[in-house]
Amino acid sequence: QVLAIPVSYLGAIILCAVIFYRRKLKRPIEILDAASRKIAENDLGFTVEVPCGNELGRLCGSFEKMRAALLELNREHWAQMEERRRLNAAFAHDLRTPLTVLKGRAAMLAEELPEGSLSGEEAAGAVRVMQKHISRLEKYVDAMARLQRFEDVEPRRAPMDIPSLAAELA
Repeated sequence: QVLAIPVSYLGAIILCAVIFYRRKLKRPIEILDAASRKIAENDLGFTVEVPCGNELGRLCGSFEKMRAALLELNREHWAQMEERRRLNAAFAHDLRTPLTVLKGRAAMLAEELPEGSLSGEEAAGAVRVMQKHISRLEKYVDAMARLQRFEDVEPRRAPMDIPSLAAELA
């Protein structure tokens, strides 16, 4: 009889805690757990349900705001990346056309230079300078195109031998 009252109070407290957990805590915790897993997988196409108005409900609301902000940042990032790709492609295309024309003209000048208006040496020097700058611009355009292709490559992690890497870099 002496233990009956403390044991019944302890049982009642445990029962109240279990009921409180199931009614008030379980659903918000499950919602937050599922949302954190989806965010970790970079899946932001969902909404976080706000089940109640208490502290956990406000936490779910904050989680929803964070998810929406992350989604907006991802959209902005992709839009910037797409704009940069488009700009690089347009830049390379716009440079290639005049470079091709200049290259052809320089080759024509070098082969069929009219006599008299310029000395042959001056004209040849001008053609060499033109060809040098054209070559420099072509290298720049090719570097931009390679950089664009490099950005499209997914990085892959692999174990690396540090001494051999240091030797390669040296």
